[in-house]
Formats: sequence, C-alpha cells, structure tokens
Amino acid sequence: MAYKTQMTGMLGVYLVAAELSRLGFIVSPTSRSAAGADLLVTDQRCQKAWSVQVKTNKNWGKDWLVGVQGERIKSDSHMYVFVNVGNGVRAEFTVVPSKHVAKNVYLQTSPKGNKFYWFSKSNRLVNGEGWELFGDPNGSTDADDNSNTIHKGDGLKEDNSQEQDMQPEPMVIYEGRVSDGSEHYAMLSNPTANALADELAIEQARTIGLTEEQIAKYVCAPVNAEAICFSDEKK
Repeated sequence: MAYKTQMTGMLGVYLVAAELSRLGFIVSPTSRSAAGADLLVTDQRCQKAWSVQVKTNKNWGKDWLVGVQGERIKSDSHMYVFVNVGNGVRAEFTVVPSKHVAKNVYLQTSPKGNKFYWFSKSNRLVNGEGWELFGDPNGSTDADDNSNTIHKGDGLKEDNSQEQDMQPEPMVIYEGRVSDGSEHYAMLSNPTANALADELAIEQARTIGLTEEQIAKYVCAPVNAEAICFSDEKK
C-alpha cells in the first residue's frame, strides 16, 4: 500500500503532466524509480526537450523539500515544477530551471544533525507560474521568421524560398541523437532524458529515409567518431 507522501507525489506528477499537455506539449512520465526526472517533455516539432522534476506539497506552502540533489542535478534542459495541491479547484504551480534552484537551495539542520535542503517560492525566477520558461509548445524558432530571405552585401533582401525548397534538409546523427542543422547537437543535453531522445532520433531518422540498417548502426548505437551527416543526396 502506498504511503500518503507517495500518493501526494504521484498526484503532483500527473497534475503537472496534465497541465503541460493542456498547454500543447508532448509529455511522458518516467519510472517512479528514475532519479532526477519524473517527466520527459518535448514540443510538437521536437526542437527542444526537457526532463522535469516535480516536488509537491499536499497543503498550501511556500517551501519545498528538494534534497541534496537540488544542488547537484542541474542542466539547461532540466526543470523543476513545484506544486501546491491544496483544497481548491486548481493546484498552484511554480516552474523553475534547475540551475536557478541549485543556486537558491537553503539548508536547515535539525538538533540531531539531520540536514534538509529546501527551495523557497520567494526565490523563483519569474513572477507567476512560469510555464513560459518551457518555450513555445509548437516548437517555432526565431529562424522560422527569417527562413525565406537572405541578406546580400549591398543590404538588399532576396526571396530564396524556392531555392530552399529544392535543397535537401540535412539531418545530423551524433552520439545516438538526431537533430537538424539549426539545433546542432542540442536536441538534449540532460542524460536523464536519453530514452526520449532515442525514440525521437529513430522517428526522425525514418522520416528522412534512413534504412533500418543505418538506424541500427548510427542511431541506436553511440557514435564516438565525428558527426555523420545524411541528406537526400546521400541516401
């Protein structure tokens, strides 16, 4: 039988998953035994991905117990979502990047010498709940806005949309990951999200026409050499 604290933690994870899904992100819970990540999240175009650690208070609170891992586990692609379940209609969420959490963890020591690591809502990075820190769920990038023009030396702009349509879109396979040229090797930097990266890599590799043999060789297995680029011309 699950303890009440476990039930509260599970409730928080699924509340966060539901909210991210409502906002338009693709969300998958991890194994409950996975250290550091409760959810794996990506936008609809797989431009960015995150691992998410959820910390939950059953009642309304301003501080959450994060443990010593709050100082140690940090990366650009790792996020915390702090939850107050309360008794209201909707839970309260606070989204904070892991690097910001690590800088603002505070320590309390009990009379017996036990150490407790906390994060306070007063130290959040942005006002409000902070869902905007995940970016655009549709996966749009700044490059999309400028993709149809090129800048010449004389300052004129030339429409090259047709030229771009004719060029094969290169895909990069690097250490078992696939990403396009605009997101060079940056698909995921957090090792706790490798499982999601593998699924996305295989799906994208099939989309660009790689054979199952190529996928098995370059996507499913780590690549220690330099990146190997495939385009429509090399298939």
